[in-house]
Amino acid sequence: MRSRVIRFSALSSMSIALAASAAAQGPANQPPPPTTVSSSAGNIRIERVATLEFPWGMAVLPDGRVLITEKPGRLRIWASGQLSAPVQGVPSVLYRGDSDQGGLLDVEADPNFATNRLIYISTSKRIRQALRFQRPVSSASAPTPT
Repeated sequence: MRSRVIRFSALSSMSIALAASAAAQGPANQPPPPTTVSSSAGNIRIERVATLEFPWGMAVLPDGRVLITEKPGRLRIWASGQLSAPVQGVPSVLYRGDSDQGGLLDVEADPNFATNRLIYISTSKRIRQALRFQRPVSSASAPTPT
């Protein structure tokens, strides 16, 4: 149980630091993010550890490395206090800016990652053809795709 608490604590700290880093990229007329915040567990010190463009999802690997997605389509690895260059081979995504719902979204390591090395990502992409739904003439049942 203790390792889960420590892992969660490390991930929470990383989340706060990355969020502060992303917020620091905002318009120049905004004040800088705080360096300390209060919580029910006590004060939390915020330290910028990396600069990312719209960080979205994070997953902790069994060896302690952290996978981080950026909505514009980059997957990065945080390890040993350093942020990697974007990982190659990530599918292209549909992303039109900070207010868009699309992009490279969540990431999760397979429960058997240590042996199979699989990760799962959710993305948005443009499709060329939309589905049409047509209601059957003889029934009021659910629409069927055509």
